[in-house]
This record gives sequence, structure tokens and C-alpha cells, in this order.
Amino acid sequence: MKAGAWDACWKEMERVDVEIEPIIEGGVLDELERLAIEQREAAEAAEREADEAAEAEAAEAALIESSMMENDYNEHAALPALAMASPLP
Repeated sequence: MKAGAWDACWKEMERVDVEIEPIIEGGVLDELERLAIEQREAAEAAEREADEAAEAEAAEAALIESSMMENDYNEHAALPALAMASPLP
């Protein structure tokens, strides 16, 4: 195809803007719409569950870190006074 013919075809394609939809029986269309809604709801539920799991994991990590810091503090407080004394007079 030469450049001029291609240009003419392209202009014709741009001029014609048609949306083609398949002919689907009403019952089948209703079923497809129902399935689309179910899929969307399932995806939203999965996203909520993932968010809740991430929040629970973050809360658990914060609790573990807090517990570790408390243990470090308690261990430090339990050291004998001599160990904490300065060697300088």
C-alpha cells in the first residue's frame, strides 16, 4: 500500500467512529452483570482482608518492639549499682 492510499484509509478510519456491541439475550446479560458485581465485591473483600492483615501485622510488630524495649529497660534496671558506677572518682 502506497503512502497516499494509506493516508486516505487512515482518514476514513478516523472519520468513522463506531462502537460495536454484541447482541446478547437478556438472561445472559443479567447473569454477566451479576457475575461482574460478584467479582468486584470479591476483589473489594480481598483488599479489605489484606489491609486488615497488614494492620494486624504492624500492630504485632509494634507490640513486639515495645516488649523488647521494656525488657531492655528492665534488664538495665536490674544491673547491680557497682556495674553502673563510674571508674572515675
